[in-house]
Amino acid sequence: MSADTEIADLAALLEELKGRSGLSYGTLAKRLHLSASTVHRYCKGDGLPPEFATVERFARLCKAKPEELVELHRRWIAADTAREREREQRVPAQESPAVAPAVAEEPAPQEPPAPPAPPARRRWRPALVAGALALTATLTVSAGMLLASGDDESDGTNAAGTTETTETPETRETPPADPTEAARPEETAAAPTGPDDAAEAEGTEGTEGTEDPAGEQPPPGGEGPAPVTVATRAHAFESPCGNHYLVDAEPESVPPPPDEPGAPGWARAMGAVSAGQQYVELTVQAAADETVVLRDLSVRVTRTGDPLPWNLYTGYSACGGGPVETTAYDVDLDAAAPQATAAGGQPELPLWVDETDPLVVYVTAHTDTRDVEWYLELAWTSGEREGVLVIDDEGQPFHTSATSGQPEWAFPLGGTEWYAADGG
Repeated sequence: MSADTEIADLAALLEELKGRSGLSYGTLAKRLHLSASTVHRYCKGDGLPPEFATVERFARLCKAKPEELVELHRRWIAADTAREREREQRVPAQESPAVAPAVAEEPAPQEPPAPPAPPARRRWRPALVAGALALTATLTVSAGMLLASGDDESDGTNAAGTTETTETPETRETPPADPTEAARPEETAAAPTGPDDAAEAEGTEGTEGTEDPAGEQPPPGGEGPAPVTVATRAHAFESPCGNHYLVDAEPESVPPPPDEPGAPGWARAMGAVSAGQQYVELTVQAAADETVVLRDLSVRVTRTGDPLPWNLYTGYSACGGGPVETTAYDVDLDAAAPQATAAGGQPELPLWVDETDPLVVYVTAHTDTRDVEWYLELAWTSGEREGVLVIDDEGQPFHTSATSGQPEWAFPLGGTEWYAADGG
């Protein structure tokens, strides 16, 4: 289908949800931090939201059902992919005239002139589609898998990934020799947080793209990148009110709670740690025209300790609404050997994924007693090849800490400062 048709398909469902909710364009625009005209264009099919996070927030405000969220995700992916495909098809036509003369003028000094080479042509590569997918989604420890059909994002220069480009997972085709090494891949720009990071920094000279600090051999069945990609959103919102975080700072130096697209940057800037639980969204997609079997999703804990005594910031108070119920994979970080367990009727692995049918996975990791650093490993097979993708938070392990009776702070809607939610 054309991009216009796919965008209209998405707009029809958005308009249906808006009509059912009884909310005006102005009300929705205010809550989405957009203009009323922008929301109107999205609902009429005159524009496509640059990221699915905007569509998801719209749907939650309109109290969409879980199956409607899945359908919205499928339609947005189809529309964004169709639009990018049309862009890619237009580029070669513009580049061809500049390429052909250069090739035709090249002489052959001692042989009969060869016919000019055909104009250079850029090919729409699934690898670019997968790369953009890694820019717009986030990974978590308890995962709920929702099948969504249609291609995923466009190439990395597309505006669809602008808000969440920092949420790209580290991928490797073979499991690392030491879980600590995998939990702190060397590509991160953050400063080392412990001796293991410093040790890893040595000997991490690898080829561009996928790094392999452990120096393992290529996976069985041939060399090359993994045929599957995972896009991670490590700070996805399960509740419209936002996430709960532990921050080692007093309220006067902590900015207001972030919206969902701004949560990763807010958490990094404040050194915040997810409090009680962490809700991670993974989007899994085959990177080439082949079927990939997802065999196992495992949890690796790299460090545990006593709960952090920092201040607890609980987000907006009295914001209304509640979490949208979805099937999910649950991870109990307090267990001796945490595992990703299917919940809410979610089917167990193995599952299949290909280029046109991505898989959305929600993982909820929770702890009541410990401060835990952890990451995920997704084992896959494709034909004779097999490997493991390491899923983390931008090269660092996910970090989730229990609360322990520390001061609790909330931020009123429309307010200007934090107040003591526990009455202290």
